[in-house]
This record gives sequence, structure tokens and C-alpha cells, in this order.
Amino acid sequence: MFRIRLKSLREEAHMSQASLAQALGVGQSTVGMWESGKNSPNMDMIIKLADLFDCSTDYLLGRVAYPELEKRKAPPESGAVSYDAAKGSSDLSAEEIQKLRKLLDNLPD
Repeated sequence: MFRIRLKSLREEAHMSQASLAQALGVGQSTVGMWESGKNSPNMDMIIKLADLFDCSTDYLLGRVAYPELEKRKAPPESGAVSYDAAKGSSDLSAEEIQKLRKLLDNLPD
């Protein structure tokens, strides 16, 4: 699914494999290998692709059927201003966000 979505997004953006490769700092053959399914990008590159095409990583990976991201206002008690969530995903409660924040704050460097 990734290879199909990548090619579709690239073509919708009127980009060649070469121009996408240049934007990402990789070779054209790398993009070609991704689109043919012979190779896959690492997680950092998937995130760059999602940012470049303004879509979710879930869309690129075939987990959701739509590329749009939805900005949602975080509950005031979460301490966050906003967060991105793919449309249709379940919302986290303020309590769940606080628990996640505590877990992340306590992770070793």
C-alpha cells in the first residue's frame, strides 16, 4: 500500500521522482525502489514524507483511507495547546493525555 500511496501523492503534487528525491536528500533510485516496493524508507523518512505531502503517516502506511490531518484543540487540563490526529481516530480523554505526558516525561534519555 505504501508504494501506491507514495506514487499517487507524488503525482498529485506534480513532482518527478527526481524532484522528490532532491527534496528529501536521497537519490532518485531510492524513490524508485520505494515506489516499486523493492525497498522501504525508515521511520524518519516516512515522517518527512508525511510532512512534505501534509498527510498522516497512517495514510502513507495504508492504515486509514484518507490523507487529511485534523487539528484538534487539546483539553485545557492536558497542558497541550493542540495535537494532530487522523480523522476518525478515537479522541483521548484529558486523563489519558496526562498519563501519556507523565510516561513520556519519565522516559530515560
